[in-house]
Amino acid sequence: ELINIVKDVELDSLTPVEVMKKLINLKEKLSKLKIDQK
Repeated sequence: ELINIVKDVELDSLTPVEVMKKLINLKEKLSKLKIDQK
């Protein structure tokens, strides 16, 4: 998914705020995955 975010940044020229939102969303997804695995 990190690769997808990088591609989005390159293709869409996202603003820093949009990039931050994507990173925050990704962190939340990852933390949920870790919780589910336990």
